[in-house]
Amino acid sequence: MDRLQQVGSLLHILICGQEHDMNPENIGMEDRKCHYYAEEQLSSCWEEPDHQKWIVMAEDFVKSCGLENTEDGTGKAMILLEDVRDACKKIAFLALNCPLTVPYITAILGTVMKPSTAKKKLSTTTSASSSRPTTSSSGFFNPKEFLGD
Repeated sequence: MDRLQQVGSLLHILICGQEHDMNPENIGMEDRKCHYYAEEQLSSCWEEPDHQKWIVMAEDFVKSCGLENTEDGTGKAMILLEDVRDACKKIAFLALNCPLTVPYITAILGTVMKPSTAKKKLSTTTSASSSRPTTSSSGFFNPKEFLGD
């Protein structure tokens, strides 16, 4: 699996909320189900429709990070996505083990997702112990600077 495929697979894991059909005989059916895992059973999985959808999403994610669709660029995008996955694991753990925190988690994420607030939050939460910068010189997140470019 190449880097772009890895990005596509991780995006699928993080984003896909559809019901999954595991039967390879149903691949390509217009049934509002995701056939990603059924396609995984085929040697040609990356040529199949649902895998192609996630490749397009991966290409868009890499581009959205301001990176090139190269081995280096997709590798850096994968690092960013793995950081998001790790944060999601922590949030899910907290929500499952302390369900009364869900409204707080929702409020925090809603606040952070507003660009003007996110800029302010990022500029005030830079960790002195972190070797990776969290914001660019303008004060807003820059994936290239974050990854050392």
